[in-house]
Amino acid sequence: MSPKDEAKMVEEAERPDDAPSLKTEYKQGDKIKVTNGAFINFEGNVDEIIPDKGMVRIITTIFGRPTPLELEYWQIEKM
Repeated sequence: MSPKDEAKMVEEAERPDDAPSLKTEYKQGDKIKVTNGAFINFEGNVDEIIPDKGMVRIITTIFGRPTPLELEYWQIEKM
């Protein structure tokens, strides 16, 4: 094996892998409805997208007060 090929292989092995990214259809301010979990059928607005956790923070109203909830992407749908 030539030194050039060896250097290329070492460089390829030491290169960090690309972190998996989760693409979401939601953006801040979207009106959503909870479709799964303890808060099913609650409605709210997307406050923040947390891609490293795979979650979305929404603001919903519970007992007349705005309440933040962190839910996974698959637990909500756009309205």
